[in-house]
Amino acid sequence: MAGNAWLGLLEELARITGSEECLKYDACPHGGLVFNIDGYAASYSKLPWMSWEDFGWKSVIAAAADVIASGGLPRVVLYSVGVTSADEARRIARGVGKAARRIGAVVLKADTNRAKEDPWIDVAVVGEAEKPVGRRGARPSSYLVQAGIVGPGLVAEWVLSGRIPESEASSILELTRRPFVDPRLGGLISRCNAYAASDNSDGWAFTISTLLGSSLDAQLYSVESSSEVLGLIARYHSNPQLALFESKEDYSIAIIANKDGAECIVKGCREIGTRCNIVGRVVEGNGRIYYRGVKVEQDGWKWF
Repeated sequence: MAGNAWLGLLEELARITGSEECLKYDACPHGGLVFNIDGYAASYSKLPWMSWEDFGWKSVIAAAADVIASGGLPRVVLYSVGVTSADEARRIARGVGKAARRIGAVVLKADTNRAKEDPWIDVAVVGEAEKPVGRRGARPSSYLVQAGIVGPGLVAEWVLSGRIPESEASSILELTRRPFVDPRLGGLISRCNAYAASDNSDGWAFTISTLLGSSLDAQLYSVESSSEVLGLIARYHSNPQLALFESKEDYSIAIIANKDGAECIVKGCREIGTRCNIVGRVVEGNGRIYYRGVKVEQDGWKWF
């Protein structure tokens, strides 16, 4: 199921459960708090070079990234696992605990189940948000800020598909084992009056298109990555920066704000040591993304 069809399914499920309003946010606000839950099957999300501890860590950071993108500060982590052995449960728990402490949150509750074959984890993160930021507030003549880098997820995907030898990408793959998003970024997104924000879990182009809706275009002049990632991708793709739009699970954050807000976010990021850059403009249009004049495909993650 392609990205847009997947969104259609989410809308249908939200109608069934009565949670349509929450589709406007990465993490749903309620009473001064923002809530998110994510689930992962090991067969899809535990990459071959990851330990069970890494799996627990990554699952927490992925769920927390949605809270941060919604202008929240993660405070509480709850999780449930299905495992095939007690040792798996212990190793995952270590990763969950370490990741929670790294983002300044506490683990309040856990649930353990037996999985027949494919271990899994569900992680819920609760954060505090003065002014929650959704996905659908973008406006014309605003700016797109990229927080974090894009690309390690693409390298991981190409290694898994055999396009890149794992031996050439070992240092980059380390970034996929223990991703991190500075929790203080959520406060910046809120205080700097961002119009909209979302984290990159399903593809950088897909993430941006989710913020644009059907009446705006993004005109981008940069995709921020590391020189190591760009150099490696350049060996296998004629336009490495264009290829970066396919990258998934980087947990970089796309933020749309007016000029003052964008500059406020970049300045705040500099103060907390997070890489943030203004990478483009938002203009009236019909939901398309252009990188230096070239239209970017935006299908996103495929499910089922």
